[in-house]
Amino acid sequence: GLLIARTSDREFIFRKKGKETEIWLNGQPFGVLVDGALLAAGKTGRLLARLEKKPGEIQFPVLLGDKTAAAIANPDMADSPNPRALTLLRELSGEEESAVLALTVFVVVR
Repeated sequence: GLLIARTSDREFIFRKKGKETEIWLNGQPFGVLVDGALLAAGKTGRLLARLEKKPGEIQFPVLLGDKTAAAIANPDMADSPNPRALTLLRELSGEEESAVLALTVFVVVR
């Protein structure tokens, strides 16, 4: 399947291929999401972020490096019509912000 999401300054394209989801940002390869791990596009495949999804949890932690930097609301546990989708726990770099936004869109829109 294919999902396209736009913000005021970014366009994300999510393309599902088997168990992987390719993520494109503004027309350029950004990463590949596999089992909660967002890996950078290209040969390095370095870890950009990790989504710790546990069923029944109200929020899913997002790890950048070895520390939790954000939390994404579990849409299945939302208790209000307009819940906060994302909670940032620290300031993010541009690349980290794109990674967290991509994961948030993927979780909330799925």
